[in-house]
Amino acid sequence: MQQSSTAHGQAPASTGRNPRHFVPRIALLFAVLLPSFTWAVGPVFSHMTLNGITALAVSVEDVVPELAPYGMTAEKLGATVASRLESAGLSVVNTAEALQNPRAELLRVRIITNRNAQGFYHLSVKLELRKKIPLGNPAGGFISQAIWSSAENGVMLANETEKIDALLTTQLNGFLADFAVQNAAQ
Repeated sequence: MQQSSTAHGQAPASTGRNPRHFVPRIALLFAVLLPSFTWAVGPVFSHMTLNGITALAVSVEDVVPELAPYGMTAEKLGATVASRLESAGLSVVNTAEALQNPRAELLRVRIITNRNAQGFYHLSVKLELRKKIPLGNPAGGFISQAIWSSAENGVMLANETEKIDALLTTQLNGFLADFAVQNAAQ
């Protein structure tokens, strides 16, 4: 039988865990990880991305033809989006005009659907603002970069196209709210 080492006033046998070393190790761990946590929860490196936008071209993509009998077409959605943008004070231009206007951007609306065997459509409605970044060449070339996006998912039957409208309305409301905040002084 092993006798306890504390019986004669001695310190307990070492278990490999010294409490005096534990506190500095925790402090070191926090010192190393705290900057990365601060970065992870800090703001994204972008600021006032919607500021100064005056004109938008609207592109509605990926609307499947099976939804046309229920009133869901790219043209209808494009007109709805354009109307909302114009009521918020933005000018809506066609793509050719947007290419010539240095301050016109592109608002992409994507309606991505996947129909299953039971007739349900799993859908994603994505709104994406693409801003021009000039290349500085004599031709006035530019590339575009997504600077704002939002997406929401849902499930619907073909005759429930109001669900697409609701998801798109939610995203347009978010975009217009962000736009209003960033352009409040103008």
